[in-house]
Amino acid sequence: MKTIGYFSKLITFFALVFFVSCQDEVTEITQPTEQETLVPDSPLARNIFNMSTLSSNASSIVTSTSCLAIDLPFTIIVNGNEIIIETEEDYDIVATIFDEFDDDDDELQIVYPITLILFDYSEVVVNNNDELEFYIEECLNSYNVDDDIECINFEYPITLSLFNTAFQFLETVVVNNDQELFNFLDDDFDDDDVIAAINYPINVILFDGTVISVNNNSELNNIIEANSDDCDDDSNTNLSIDELEALLLECFWKVDDLEIDDQELDDLYEDFLIDFREGGMVVVTGPQSIVYNGTWSLTETTTSIKLNLQIDGLPDLNNAGWVFRKFEDDDDDDEIEVKFRNIEDELELEQVCISTNNEEVQNLRNIITDGSWFVSLYFDDEDDTLDFQNLTFVFNSNGSVDVSNQQSNVVTGSWSSFSNSQNQLKLLLIFPEDSNPLDDLDDDWDVLTITENRIELTDDDDRLTFDKI
Repeated sequence: MKTIGYFSKLITFFALVFFVSCQDEVTEITQPTEQETLVPDSPLARNIFNMSTLSSNASSIVTSTSCLAIDLPFTIIVNGNEIIIETEEDYDIVATIFDEFDDDDDELQIVYPITLILFDYSEVVVNNNDELEFYIEECLNSYNVDDDIECINFEYPITLSLFNTAFQFLETVVVNNDQELFNFLDDDFDDDDVIAAINYPINVILFDGTVISVNNNSELNNIIEANSDDCDDDSNTNLSIDELEALLLECFWKVDDLEIDDQELDDLYEDFLIDFREGGMVVVTGPQSIVYNGTWSLTETTTSIKLNLQIDGLPDLNNAGWVFRKFEDDDDDDEIEVKFRNIEDELELEQVCISTNNEEVQNLRNIITDGSWFVSLYFDDEDDTLDFQNLTFVFNSNGSVDVSNQQSNVVTGSWSSFSNSQNQLKLLLIFPEDSNPLDDLDDDWDVLTITENRIELTDDDDRLTFDKI
């Protein structure tokens, strides 16, 4: 490896870098100030070098290091399962197989030959494990992987202006990615009579997707130093189990992507809303207000967080081993997504917040969970109020509702309140199938009026009124 040579060229390249606000105004160039000049072996020079080298955390689950990658596609056998790695996301399949059981011995076999991409972007064909171990050892000995910076990236393209030592403009160079930046430093810029300038402003992208505009060397170095350690190099599961639980409870969710046995099924679930509730209850509302009940839980192993999802009537979503792989928060699109995998199956959920915590919703929740209630009016084509005579409703804060009769027989259903996109306050009631007559109340009712002692609801021509006992 030629790490020392690369870095010395980089230092030569940046030894007289200064800030140029506009490449068309080179005739007004003056001697750069101390803050505008990057001296040899400066922190910014090292940081730019560490940002431009190849790094592949995704493939490290196969190679055990991030300073080299494997050219795609290639084939591996994991615990007897043959997996073709065609995209970086396919490495998640390996992780989910490893995470499936805590007490097994995981085995991974690479189908050779493969092509390695080294940290300097050069390529070499590898035919067996011994050759792979040699290049891994060379990589680790030649380059300090801990110095690699992945948590912050340049937004390309970046324009560099070249000058002679008299500060006369020569040409511009456009760099479109990390590899072009590395190759430019290594191969194209080896003339000691030429100096260069970064044409600011440029943008850098933080680990969470935030884009920051940078105007000079000092700002660039400060931003790199402040954000270089913000991501976990060993995993993209960038939430703790408590944070993931709080996120799932925060709002409703919709299925953004679902792939089971190589079949794309997300179109079948585009009109479904998933409501994760405290206490392990999950309620899914489908088209025509069809409601599905189920359970959910999170467990944590030494290597992963798993979602156990079991919903009656929706087998495609059910899995005891959905492994949490990623949380993404796109501020530009105002989207929050969580991604799960189980072997080759994928589940991606997008957050849908429909005002579950506004003042009206909270007021309804406070009133309905205070005391016991009875049905004073139920009208569905005809007055069926008597069907609910002598039934007592207790709405619990965890989203369950207990209904008892004079013989103390209890049926438990669920409820939730929210305000939809039209700001209509809703009360959703769900009871077990065949719990006649309670299952007649299954609906997302529009709330007409709320008082301390009465809640009046409607759904088209149907009417339902609860009075406090």
